[in-house]
Parts: sequence; structure tokens; C-alpha cells
Amino acid sequence: MGRKKGLNWQYGICYLCGIEASVTPEKKLTKDHIPPECFAPEPLASFTATSTSRFHYAWACRACNKYYSDFENAFKNLMLLGGEPDIQATEDAWNKVVSENDTSILKYGKLSKPVRGLRKNVIFVQPRTPAGVYLLPAEALQIARNAEELKVAIKIHTTEIVPQTYEMGIVFNEHIRYFGQLAPTYSRTDTDFFQYLGYTASDNFKVGVWYMRFYKGHTAMVWFRPKKQEGKRYEV
Repeated sequence: MGRKKGLNWQYGICYLCGIEASVTPEKKLTKDHIPPECFAPEPLASFTATSTSRFHYAWACRACNKYYSDFENAFKNLMLLGGEPDIQATEDAWNKVVSENDTSILKYGKLSKPVRGLRKNVIFVQPRTPAGVYLLPAEALQIARNAEELKVAIKIHTTEIVPQTYEMGIVFNEHIRYFGQLAPTYSRTDTDFFQYLGYTASDNFKVGVWYMRFYKGHTAMVWFRPKKQEGKRYEV
């Protein structure tokens, strides 16, 4: 994430793994961007016009920050393919992917690592018209349910430390069910690259459902709760 040594440190507990800062090699934590910083590469013209703040922050150990770095970039590139093309955030991010790929081809004679990562998620499909007429095969993006990149979507849903014993899941392009019906516990709609609504249980912030939208395109639904117990209900 390009952090300079000695900056953005804090004592406490890593919000990703729960480790105490005092037992880490550095004895301190790093500031983690939510959403990942790579979602809004500079220059971001739309930010100055529409956003009051680019990111929220949470404190994580350096090991967790480093572990998620590659996943964050891969996840961002997957979300770009479903983003709206007429917003500045999408244009800026995609131009960066294209530029890096052109440089890789010229320098090494092969596609860049981000583009190779995208290609592994591309499949051929047989599209049909509404009338049922088959069209020529076309490429489409398919994100496997167990894709490692999806760890990022689960990671950024909350600054609460959700125990590993909890059940978590993610579904893409899920219908957003609670708009206008239930006031969200958390919400953000002032950026082009990341928007969300979060609903948590009134008595346990570690139980809930989050809807996250990336580049005004793909919507992900993330849910998290304790493993179901007989006769136990969770009101969200």
C-alpha cells in the first residue's frame, strides 16, 4: 500500500486477526484503508467534486496488511469489469491496469500479472436473445465462490473483529432488500468507487448483512453470524 516507515502507527488490537500490537514484531499497528487504497488511484477528479472523504480507516498488524495486498488489487480489477464506464473512478483505475499491461508486454513480452489474473476468471458462455435465439459464444466473467479474491469483500465489511468461529458468506449481484424499509446501521454513498449499507443486530454488531457496491456496478452481499444454534434467532 506504499506506506512510509514510521507513519500511521497505533497501539491496540488488529481488527483483522485480533492480535495485540505489543506481540507483533513491530510492536505497533498500521493504518488500513477501507475500502482498499487501490480502489481509487490518483488522480481522481471525481473525488474533489463529490466526496468528503476518500477512505475510512482501521488498525491492522503489518502481517495482515501485507497478506491482503495482492488480493485487494486482484479484487479491484475484477470489480472494474462490472463497473460503470462513465465515472471518473472507473476510468482512472482501468487506465492504470491497461498502462501496466502495455509496459509488461513491451518489457517482458507477456501480459501483466493483473491481466493474467483477470483471464483466469473468464469463461465462454452461449448468450440468447429474449426470444430464445442463440448468439455467438462470448466471453464472460465468472467469480468462483471460493476465489481467494473474495476474502477482501469479507475483510472490509466492518472494523469489528468477527471471530473465526462465525459463519460468513458472500454473494454477488444480490438484490438489495432493505432500501427504504430499515435504517442501516452504517452507510456511505458519497464516493463513486465504493458505496455500502450495513445492517447489524441491535444486540450484537458481529451479526449482520452488508451490501457493498463497487464502481457503481457489482453489488456484493456479505453476511456474518455465529454458527446457528437450535432455537436461536438473530434479528437484523
